[in-house]
Amino acid sequence: MGKSFCVDPKTKKISIYAGDTASMTAKIRGYDYGGSDRALFTVGEKDGDTVIEKCLEITDNQVVVHFQSEDTNQLDPELDYEWDLRFIVNPQYGEDGKVINRDDVSTPPDGPFCFKVKKTVGHNV
Repeated sequence: MGKSFCVDPKTKKISIYAGDTASMTAKIRGYDYGGSDRALFTVGEKDGDTVIEKCLEITDNQVVVHFQSEDTNQLDPELDYEWDLRFIVNPQYGEDGKVINRDDVSTPPDGPFCFKVKKTVGHNV
């Protein structure tokens, strides 16, 4: 089946088989974060809805993104998705645990990047 998870170092394109698990470490450069700041990793349909959102702790100038099977299992391999990593200053959370103060988000100048879900045998969307 080939590599189940891959990040292209030049284009930053992420490729993952639907339903697979994986982890990715992203080094942070050019952002002076405070102790309570968090990184917000999102995947969304191109010009559409967010389908994956993860609020991540920043440790030693990097974040680790863990992909669970349920993150990608229902994504359509035929659609174009994009991922981005933004920074939240002093995040506040709603009752569901999601970040609610999106006005305090710092977006790096590069991105969004391609996020490709590859079809697995027997994958039904």
